[in-house]
Formats: sequence, C-alpha cells, structure tokens
Amino acid sequence: MRVLGIAVISVDGCLTRHAESDVSFASAEDQREFRRAVRECRATVMGRRTFDLVRERILGSTDRSLLRTILTREPSRYVDLAQPGRVEFSDADPREILRSLSDRGYQSVAVLGGAEIYDLFTAEGLITEWQITVEPRLFGTGTRILTRAADPALTLVEHRLLNASTLLLRYRVG
Repeated sequence: MRVLGIAVISVDGCLTRHAESDVSFASAEDQREFRRAVRECRATVMGRRTFDLVRERILGSTDRSLLRTILTREPSRYVDLAQPGRVEFSDADPREILRSLSDRGYQSVAVLGGAEIYDLFTAEGLITEWQITVEPRLFGTGTRILTRAADPALTLVEHRLLNASTLLLRYRVG
C-alpha cells in the first residue's frame, strides 16, 4: 500500500508557528497541492487534534468518496460524528488501520498529521512517500514534523517551486 505523509513546514521544520496549532502560514499553492494529493489517495488518516482544527470543513464536506480516519484514544466520544465510509474514529494501531483500509480496497492513504501521528507511522516504517511543502518562514519554536528520534532514508523524486518562495519536495522512503 502507498502511504503518503503530507506536511507543510517552515524552513526550520515546524508544522506550527510557536504555540499555535494551525497551519495558517500555508500558501494557497500548498493548499492546492494538498487537496490534489488527498483526492488522489481517497483515504486519509489524521490525529484527533488535527481533526478538531478542520472539523467543520470535514463534517460539512459533500465529498462522499473520501474516507477520513481519525485516530483518537477515545473513539466512543465521537460516535455522534461518525459517518461510516466517510468519517470514522479509531484507536487501532497504524498497522491495523492500514490493513483495514487495504481490505476495503484502498491502495493509497494520505497521513495528514500531526506530529504524534507522523511519529507513530514513521516509527513503524509505514510511510512510503513524503510530500513536504517548505514555506519561507522561520519560527524558531513550534511543533516539529517529528518529535521522536527517527532516521528513515529518503530519496528525492520531485522538487519544484509552487510560487516565488514555496518549495514542494516529494521523497520516496527507503
């Protein structure tokens, strides 16, 4: 299965600016590439905090062909928001999530973060590709893309400017 980690970061590797929790620094060009990649995968996995940031957009979406799996320690708290085949909540480990998606016919999944989710999937060696957009910002503090020690070997397969200063990098893992 193709497992694509998608992230937008500052030049110094931060997913968030200082103590903020959103990615409002992401350019319109990054958001276009993000949406394109997610549509291509048709299934996503994100953490509960990431879901909370985009909850209204997800729940209000009319796209019935995209499955969003939200990892949470307490899926029972979200029973009223669950929409089988569209928005699902799980406390399963990453391998189980991917096995379930594969059994349901998905060949590609986008892992959307945050850092704890990237850490879980990276530690298990499950991410096969990365799409990282580097925005021209330096935050100094904020949430890093990975917060645990890791060292996956990456091979650059694509790089291009999305605008005058924003760089899209695509890597294959291994």
